[in-house]
Amino acid sequence: MNAFTSSDHTTYPFATTNAIDYENLRDVYLDATLHPLLKEADFRQEGWRVGPGDVADPKSPLLFKGVVYNEMKGQMSDASYLFYIRFQDHIFPSINNSGGDPEKITDLALENLREFHKKHYHPSNSKIFTYGDIPIKTHLKKLGDKLSAFEKIRAEQELREPIKLDAPQRLRVYGPHDPLMDKDSQYKTSVSWIMNNTSNIVETFSLRVLSNLLLDGYGSPMYRGLIEAKLGSDFSPNTGYDTSSKTGVFSVGLQNVRQEHVQQVEDTIHQVLQEMRARGFDSKKVDGVLHQLELGLKHVSLLSTDALMIICVNSFNLTENCQLRDVGHAKPYIWLV
Repeated sequence: MNAFTSSDHTTYPFATTNAIDYENLRDVYLDATLHPLLKEADFRQEGWRVGPGDVADPKSPLLFKGVVYNEMKGQMSDASYLFYIRFQDHIFPSINNSGGDPEKITDLALENLREFHKKHYHPSNSKIFTYGDIPIKTHLKKLGDKLSAFEKIRAEQELREPIKLDAPQRLRVYGPHDPLMDKDSQYKTSVSWIMNNTSNIVETFSLRVLSNLLLDGYGSPMYRGLIEAKLGSDFSPNTGYDTSSKTGVFSVGLQNVRQEHVQQVEDTIHQVLQEMRARGFDSKKVDGVLHQLELGLKHVSLLSTDALMIICVNSFNLTENCQLRDVGHAKPYIWLV
């Protein structure tokens, strides 16, 4: 089985061009997600446990172990990953670390896991997406046979939102050094703004175009002002316009920054934005971005079904309407170092 986890949902994708294989896979996935055994031995193996570092040495010290625990321990030791996670922790405190924080994984008990599954892994709290040439009536009948054993419950409907930024906030977090980079250029810094309700298609599309104009390519204003100016080696992991939740977030930042350049990075980001607001973009560059977006929509590949699924999954959380706002005024931002 395959799955990818997000902060507030888990997606279980599968695909096949064989109708019989499809039915078998569907039944396996439904059974595994809705009726898992959740045995203690599996929890200790996959989640966490305490055991000797070397089972052959009786004097070996006791260590925390577990597939997920070890995987996330490795992830959190990566400076770039940790920066992005801490950014999410502060700007979206109401959502969870999709992989799990090793410092908190060991607080989880098997009964907590079982209760969580009972509450959240329920047909009333699910969305099922199918794509292909199998008749929809066939899908509905087969799914109905599997799901009819469940009683309807009231699923959690709250849409998680980022913090309210009525004024700029500054945050500093600490993380590991990157041994592959200059020891004097270890800082990562970014500036973020809370943007629009992403269910507004026109405004979201416009902001995506604006993000591309500002950030994409060696000739983009942010690249020239920040990376070409040697303030850092690359954009920070959270750079870009994130539309994966109800409320969009726009971020610009750099990694491998010297300590004395941290403030200059923030100043340059604001300066570039002000300059581009006053000067505007060349119409040819705008047309170029629109052309690239159009080509992306027209291009058909084996990944198109996956892309369509991801779009649909994200849209499940974007059900509220919103009004266009005046985006000409400066917005409060969050600055993370």
